[in-house]
Amino acid sequence: MKSLDAEGRASTTESAQRYRLIHFWAAYDATSRAANVVWDHYFAGKAQTAIDYQAISLDTDDAVWSQTISLDQVDQEDQRYIAPTERSRYMARAGLLDGLHTYLVDDHGVVVAVDPTPSELANYH
Repeated sequence: MKSLDAEGRASTTESAQRYRLIHFWAAYDATSRAANVVWDHYFAGKAQTAIDYQAISLDTDDAVWSQTISLDQVDQEDQRYIAPTERSRYMARAGLLDGLHTYLVDDHGVVVAVDPTPSELANYH
């Protein structure tokens, strides 16, 4: 499987992180939006972890995304907005045509878990 980094390409930088949790969400999808808040709180409570968190919004409107992350009070540094022109490409590449998902990806770009729960991440710390 291809790497699913935030820019849609394999990472070329060295990192102390061994895994990356990539959460795809949108304000219009209540389940993924609620999960975004859960993941944000989960990682905010961790001083150091072997898992890097990145949330990627697939909202079609930048203003909706900005207002949502402000209302939900999530860490903006972990949030990324995908431009509407790139949305279809990301959804197809990440297998999101049937719904939004969360992927745990290892440092080789291999998906090791789909839609893991916070308790399941304990196996990867």
